[in-house]
Amino acid sequence: MNTTIHIKVRDRIGLVNEITGIIKNLGIGVVKHGAVVTMDRSGCPVSSFRAVLDIGDSAEFQLLTKRMRRIKGLISIESN
Repeated sequence: MNTTIHIKVRDRIGLVNEITGIIKNLGIGVVKHGAVVTMDRSGCPVSSFRAVLDIGDSAEFQLLTKRMRRIKGLISIESN
């Protein structure tokens, strides 16, 4: 099933690699993805990563979100 996730994280070098590494290690397929960096109110860079993923079932999705929540600087994670 295709699921869209949207992750906001304080931007840093290697962040997209970390996110895609989590997805890859779980064997989840990426249909499409993109990232945009903006500044928050205090002037800190925030990466907004959005991806459409081919997730097998709800257990796989739960594991994905559990691992994503470990990302340093995570602000939010949402899905459709």
